Amino acid sequence: MYYDGTDYIDATNKALWVPFSEFVKTAKAGVYPPHATKAVLEDGLLGDIQDSTVSGRLDYVVPTVSGNQQGSDAVLTFENGTDYLGKISALYLNGDWRELDEKYYSIEGSVITLSKDLLHVGENALKIVSNGYKTQTVEFTYGKINETGLELEHSTDEKNRHRCDFGQELGRRLPQPAEIGHADLERQG
Repeated sequence: MYYDGTDYIDATNKALWVPFSEFVKTAKAGVYPPHATKAVLEDGLLGDIQDSTVSGRLDYVVPTVSGNQQGSDAVLTFENGTDYLGKISALYLNGDWRELDEKYYSIEGSVITLSKDLLHVGENALKIVSNGYKTQTVEFTYGKINETGLELEHSTDEKNRHRCDFGQELGRRLPQPAEIGHADLERQG
């Protein structure tokens, strides 16, 4: 329940001081949250001002991140998060002000899968806005995968032209000299 701050000020102006516990006995409560609220402390006094994005909202569910390697989709798994994910109203990636398009993610049960097409190597941040819950930002590292097993072969023909072949399998030669995978070099002078 939420109480109007001006009603409390009016009540305290009539007396030297009115404890909040006494004020709520006669005050009219509302159900819609205001922009900012104050928590009522144990002794009946008012506490610090709280922003409406935090006040009266449930804690978010913290996910575990997997599949966060270059070339694969990132998977965020929320333990007991079906209700939380069912109330998602918006996702934002890497501080972008635009809402993430639904073609770049999917939500199934308690799992969010982010498309590899929009993730970049290094740090990524997903802001999750879910109705009735505090907003959270999930930060994760999208790891780079380095190629392994690469080889280079060099040869010289009768005209003293140099040829370099590179790839994962040296026995595989590319058929056209213009294709990527080898270079023909001629020494001049």
